Amino acid sequence: MLLTDEHCLIQACYAALRDDAPWGIYADWLREHGQDRRADRLPVLRRMLVSLLPVALPIAERLD
Repeated sequence: MLLTDEHCLIQACYAALRDDAPWGIYADWLREHGQDRRADRLPVLRRMLVSLLPVALPIAERLD
């Protein structure tokens, strides 16, 4: 399976839910690609995933 830049960025975000760096990089990438609305919603998604950590990690691992 060929991984796109976006897929790699999403994997990095899920691998480090509590690390600001990959989330910021992904938000910048989204903005550079005209997806400001998605970038603006990332903090909400991140908070939701962190609050569900015991459940969210197994789900994120299946995205590979």
